[in-house]
Amino acid sequence: MLFAVAAAFCLLQAPAPDPADAYFERGLRMASTGHTSAAIGQFEMATRLRPGFADAWLNLGALYQASGELESARDALLKALSAKPGHTEAMNALGLVEEQRRHPAEAARLLERVLEQRPDYLEARHNLAVALIASGNSRRAVNELQRVVRAKQGWAAPYFTLARAHERLGNTRAAIESFRTALRLEPRSASGHFHLGELLARNSQAAESIAEFRRAVELESENASYRYALARGLQATGKQEAARAEFARIREITARARSAEQAGAENAAAIALARQGKLQEAAAGFGRAIKLNPSLAEAHYNLAGVLLKSGDSVRAKSEFERAIELAGDFVDARSELAAMLAEADQWQAAAEQLRNAVELRPGRLDLRYRLVEALQQTGDHHAVIRELSECALLDPNNAALHYNLGVAFLVGLRDRRRAAEEFERALAIRPDYPEARNALAASR
Repeated sequence: MLFAVAAAFCLLQAPAPDPADAYFERGLRMASTGHTSAAIGQFEMATRLRPGFADAWLNLGALYQASGELESARDALLKALSAKPGHTEAMNALGLVEEQRRHPAEAARLLERVLEQRPDYLEARHNLAVALIASGNSRRAVNELQRVVRAKQGWAAPYFTLARAHERLGNTRAAIESFRTALRLEPRSASGHFHLGELLARNSQAAESIAEFRRAVELESENASYRYALARGLQATGKQEAARAEFARIREITARARSAEQAGAENAAAIALARQGKLQEAAAGFGRAIKLNPSLAEAHYNLAGVLLKSGDSVRAKSEFERAIELAGDFVDARSELAAMLAEADQWQAAAEQLRNAVELRPGRLDLRYRLVEALQQTGDHHAVIRELSECALLDPNNAALHYNLGVAFLVGLRDRRRAAEEFERALAIRPDYPEARNALAASR
């Protein structure tokens, strides 16, 4: 009897995993490994498949915020709150975004609501202090931050913020001590060392300030502001030769920054020329941009497009590859390179580029359909079915999609049952679909 029960249990099928959950989990994994752009694509797909997925909206908003896309972050977090009213993590994140959008009063209102529900939510209390400082209420911010540091030892962020609040209140000594505590906990904060150096310099502690400026420069060698502070400190203490060396480095950094700015201007001007059909002039402009800033992926991509239109496919391919090398998440560059590879019947390489592009932006059906075509050419029937099935999640009422999925089951895997199911779905959507009707008859 026990064996029979066990056997019957084994026949039970586990529920199919929710596709939105699968994209959400992939997004979490990618975000945890620093693949921000790919993680954004996964969370976008999760919210597209399940518009009320509050946690996916929350993570999407957090990634947008970290990427500096504050308006997109705000929209995503509002959707999280619409899906789950009172979501304290979403309100906390939205409060931080509103402070960064320079709406500190609104940020404080949101964060106070969070703390009404969860008085022990220390991150929200810290963010409230940030908003209070921005609103000019540094005294109350100090009180909030003291509650945070008493409750949680070993967290650097509130000490950095406490230093700012004390500085605003004119409590220089307390600000210096807060910075020192913060830097013991987080010694690789270049901005922390810089701001501490400024305070020490104003407090006539020249040697200590120079040491802090030097540490900031060690951590961020291309920051001209840090180097300038160090150079002025060295100059003031009579170390003229060292100061001159720093000023020379500042000139080099400034020149590179000026070149990057000029490269952006050249790139923009060349885009205008390309739109006017002046391809040769545009190519020269993109070339100048690249000479000024060889790391400008957009200029390499734009030059590739102009070269392709001019018939120079060899150089165009090289420039697309260089753009991808510089910016691995450059979806359009991967798409264009895949088109060139497909044109040359290099279907495996084309599929690889499209697979990477789809991983970055899984919601783009145009990329998915092109990937299906490339996979068909390589004979990878399992991958074709997998991609068409993903397309069906995004475009469930596309009769042709279900028809092609049925063909893939029938021709690729000889699976008549699954093929018939897809042909029937195609006919349910479009009853006057003769190809689907004929295929259904042939599959039985």
